[in-house]
Amino acid sequence: MSFDVDQYLRELLERSALLEQADDMQRAHELGREIRQALGRLGAALPSERRALGRMAEMVSDGLFRLRLQDGIFEYVNAAMEVITGRTRNELATTPFVLQEIIEPEWREFLQGVLDELAQGRNQGEYEFRLNGGPDKKSHVLVRTALVCDGDRVTHVEGVARDVTFQRQAEAQLARQRFMTNSVEDPMSLIGRDYRYKAVNRAFAGSVRSLYADPVGRHVSEVWGEKVFSGIVKNALDRCFSGEDVVYEAWFAFPGGSDGFYEVSYHPFREDEAGVTHAVVVSRNLTSLRLADVARTGGAPSAKGGFGEKSEMCFSLGLDHCLNYVSLFSERVLGFLAEDMLGRPIHEFVHVEDRAAILHCLAEANAAGEATAQCRVLTAAGAPVWVRVSLRSIVKAGRCTGLAGRLAGVRADESDSGSETL
Repeated sequence: MSFDVDQYLRELLERSALLEQADDMQRAHELGREIRQALGRLGAALPSERRALGRMAEMVSDGLFRLRLQDGIFEYVNAAMEVITGRTRNELATTPFVLQEIIEPEWREFLQGVLDELAQGRNQGEYEFRLNGGPDKKSHVLVRTALVCDGDRVTHVEGVARDVTFQRQAEAQLARQRFMTNSVEDPMSLIGRDYRYKAVNRAFAGSVRSLYADPVGRHVSEVWGEKVFSGIVKNALDRCFSGEDVVYEAWFAFPGGSDGFYEVSYHPFREDEAGVTHAVVVSRNLTSLRLADVARTGGAPSAKGGFGEKSEMCFSLGLDHCLNYVSLFSERVLGFLAEDMLGRPIHEFVHVEDRAAILHCLAEANAAGEATAQCRVLTAAGAPVWVRVSLRSIVKAGRCTGLAGRLAGVRADESDSGSETL
């Protein structure tokens, strides 16, 4: 209601109260004249008020309606109701029980039950229907209702109708995607730029359940620990947020779980054209394949019964052959902190006499997709150590984006006796 109408109503109430208290006829006549003037101003303002409300009703995207329950005629609809129902105002205002024609056949019994409830004064306030507004115009419509009564009898229903078709389609698509991701055995997660989990699949939730019943909303460092986050995961996420696909392999254990060898991939996710908003992280368990590879190549078993993290360091290289991922076991294997190795060319850690061999291995991996070599690497203390280096190319969208590698100790009988072995 506009300011003018409110003001005129207040004037009427004030003058009426003063009229009741008037103690002489002249004052009563004056107040009566003022009341008539206020009534005239109010009468002139109301049509303008109705026109203003009508204009606003035509501009809103939600449908507004007044339905007569006796014969199902719409006494009022705005423009949006024509779009939602696929019927003209004249059709809605002249066709008895037109809703029965518009609604999908399987929903008609439900509609009749709702109308019967409303006529009896039982209003749940919100209902949803499926409408058929014509060819290719099937829609989900959410309706909020209010009852209009004449004494004790409900005569009309007024309400707001909103087309929620797009929302319901998006929810169905999300449900299908959730089903598909939950059907995948590999742990998957969606991480935001604030380094917090936004969504996880069933496999990931099960892998960390001993630590958290629901990891969604938690910071990555809460799940993996500050050392793993700052030493490995943050660097990979930052590269992913800049638009890069990141892939590395490593031995590690999910919180509360057993050790395994995983390929971890980070993929940029964009909600809109503004840029990367999230990272999709997939951990693929390659433990059985890795142990088979170790058995084939004669690798040394770890204390836990398999070739494991105590004698193997995983890493990945960019196209410039600089390290962009190093597993935390670098400190255990070579004595270097992972962060001290990142960004440096791999040949800096190789004995000068073996650099030609490692450069040949890099070239072979780039050309053939995989390569191996034995060479001496230098520990943080400067001691040469014999290792086996295995490299394979990382291919995304048909092109090589880098190399994934493993650095493993060799048996004493395979090495130069003048150097140490892992």
